[in-house]
Amino acid sequence: YANSRNMIVVLPEGLHNSFNAKYCCGYALQNGIDDFNFFSLIQSEMSAEFEFVNPNVSYAVGWSNGGYMVTHAATLFRAVSPISGYSYSIDSPMGQ
Repeated sequence: YANSRNMIVVLPEGLHNSFNAKYCCGYALQNGIDDFNFFSLIQSEMSAEFEFVNPNVSYAVGWSNGGYMVTHAATLFRAVSPISGYSYSIDSPMGQ
């Protein structure tokens, strides 16, 4: 189905099962891993490999630390859906 609709799914894994989502979590946060740019690189690589991929219309879903991460990286996506993770206040600047 995905091939016939020009869709791809990317399931990134953070180092030691963690992403540095600015305020959370684990190994990636403690070691200053630049996961925001990791997500940006994934978009660049996918758009270079598949001509139908447009970073301006990509979406992200995250669970737990991934929920924090997709919220932190929200400026890279058309929409994000943190299934579980940090709840930002309405006044909080996301993606900074």
